Amino acid sequence: MGPIPTTMRAVSASAILFLTATTLFGQNPLSKDSRVGVPPFEVDFAAFADTAKGTSRLEVYYKLRNAGFTFVKKGNEYQAAYDVEVSLEAENGREIASRRSSEEFTVPSYDQTQSLESYRLNAAHFSVKPGKYKIKIHLTDNNSNEISSASRKAVVPDFTRGVLAASDLLLIGAFADSADLPLFKKEGRTAIPSVSRAFGDPDSSLAFYFEVYSHRPELKNCRVEYEISQRQHGAWSKDTATLALAGEKTVVFERLPIRKFPPGDYRLKATLREGKKELAGRETEFKMNWNWEAALVYNFRDVVDLLRYFAREVDVKPLEKAPAEKRLEEWEKFWKERDPTPPTRENEAKDEFGRRVRFVDAYFAHMGLPGWKSDMGKIYIRYGEPDQVDEDQSGMRNTNPFAEETDRYTTNVTRIRQTGHATQTWYYYSFRRAFSFEDVTGNGSWVLRPPFDGRRF
Repeated sequence: MGPIPTTMRAVSASAILFLTATTLFGQNPLSKDSRVGVPPFEVDFAAFADTAKGTSRLEVYYKLRNAGFTFVKKGNEYQAAYDVEVSLEAENGREIASRRSSEEFTVPSYDQTQSLESYRLNAAHFSVKPGKYKIKIHLTDNNSNEISSASRKAVVPDFTRGVLAASDLLLIGAFADSADLPLFKKEGRTAIPSVSRAFGDPDSSLAFYFEVYSHRPELKNCRVEYEISQRQHGAWSKDTATLALAGEKTVVFERLPIRKFPPGDYRLKATLREGKKELAGRETEFKMNWNWEAALVYNFRDVVDLLRYFAREVDVKPLEKAPAEKRLEEWEKFWKERDPTPPTRENEAKDEFGRRVRFVDAYFAHMGLPGWKSDMGKIYIRYGEPDQVDEDQSGMRNTNPFAEETDRYTTNVTRIRQTGHATQTWYYYSFRRAFSFEDVTGNGSWVLRPPFDGRRF
């Protein structure tokens, strides 16, 4: 089976989006060598009982971003080629199984070669015994010979124990029932996993799938309790349903409303009960992206602070001073005044702002600090994707090509000092500014170096 190509709706890179004091541009896309720390692929997994074989099945899902590949122009199209190996190691480090596949694929435009929101999705299935495993993935870009690797630890439960047992909870990103994708088939439906486990606007519900295995034939039904909670705030929602057991294996497709949930990390828990007795349970984690309607209620100060990244104080004040019942109205008014194409249904400025906030929260969060509060996040939200990224892992060379020896006494153009720490410099040619970051601790805590408003060139 070939991978699933997926392209999410993207904002036009040519649109100029005005946000009062600062202009929010759709910047040139990133090149492959300047992904701003975004991994080329993501990995997730789920374990199920294989009742026909009497074993367990570990399903590994991986999402490969277009921006992680080198493309070669072929006529009017762009071609990428790769090999991927998914292997499984036992707890003692011995490899017990592997799956290999190769693919060449083309995209019609240069923008899609660089898109962080266009990707390929595939899966590998392994028949295993209960236990602890390590999933390892090696991706070879055949156009550049660059190799990327990732690993995940997985635990496969013993589904033969207890009155009832439950599989892992598989979070679903979409259904594709008309597609011929056997590795994603779930009892007649094609369930495409949400590998990133990120949900939010425009998602109005959380879709998931799991299986219940019964070892007591006389048990005809049980009660299922669903709870979505946060560690800091407790339960956000609770629901209960009666599940009719269909013999040895019962499949469950479920949806729970999440429309009003504020951004943050959540835990979904499903508990199977007979009366008050807990028979089985399973839980998993997911992330809620920014839902502005909910954020205006639960994260209002954060929303105001985000707008201050690029809007003048006078433009933010009406929203900041609005009573609670008027906040959504002021929020919509703020963006309506900045809509570059008023006759259309889309507001490109608002959509691009949301995309940037979701992007930094996904990739720049560190040690409990949300991505939008990080130094890299602040610059990305304000200016968008940099035109060029120069990274020096040693921190021992000058990463400002616009600085000459004669510029060492100039305040606007400076040479970067040698620190021994990894450095990264983002260049914005439209603004003629460069921002330099230093990994001061060596574990991804990138700090913006002065001048904080960027070096001008």
